[in-house]
Amino acid sequence: ESKKAPLPTMDFTASSAAQQAISVHRVFFPVHVYVHYTDMHNYADRMAQIRQRLTEYEFFPFPVTFTPVLASGTEFDTNIFDVYIIGGHRRYKFGIFDGRVPSLAEIVDTIGWAAVRGEN
Repeated sequence: ESKKAPLPTMDFTASSAAQQAISVHRVFFPVHVYVHYTDMHNYADRMAQIRQRLTEYEFFPFPVTFTPVLASGTEFDTNIFDVYIIGGHRRYKFGIFDGRVPSLAEIVDTIGWAAVRGEN
């Protein structure tokens, strides 16, 4: 297959392992956070929450962009954030539930080492 090969079985539970892997390869993925909101009060609350989570999950090695998306009716679940991590020509989507940002370990685990190394 031309798709990414499965990762070797390794323990990525410690974010330090992923942090080390990313820093070694000097990877800086832009992170785009699309915040779904129903009103400006909701949006402000979500922004405060997501910014706190970004610090907790050591996301600041990455450039981060926040984009509000107006939710109409039940089109969006306003408890879900979408994070897009763009490396090379690839675009990876992470759903964030209840404001939880994926850890660096989860990013490495999802996109694979080839993407972490910047290979397209």
